[in-house]
Amino acid sequence: MTGEWEIIENEACPLPQKIATGFHDAFKDYVGASYKPVLYIATQLVNGTNHMFICEQTLITNPIHLGYAKVILHEDLKGVFTVGPIETIV
Repeated sequence: MTGEWEIIENEACPLPQKIATGFHDAFKDYVGASYKPVLYIATQLVNGTNHMFICEQTLITNPIHLGYAKVILHEDLKGVFTVGPIETIV
């Protein structure tokens, strides 16, 4: 349709093993959407570490909706990752 963005699928970006495992663990029980990191763009030292990604977002709707989102994962001081804010971009 005229005026709509045509989403281009991208390959997942390579992540350091610890970050890849943490990403997988944080989203393992997530329902309604899936996220594939295509850019690992920033870290922020807080009470632990925040990790920022640009992810391909697949919303499990009918029909399935493909888009992109900014995703923050928090790694606590024990190395446990949890999903933080998710902001849809497109």
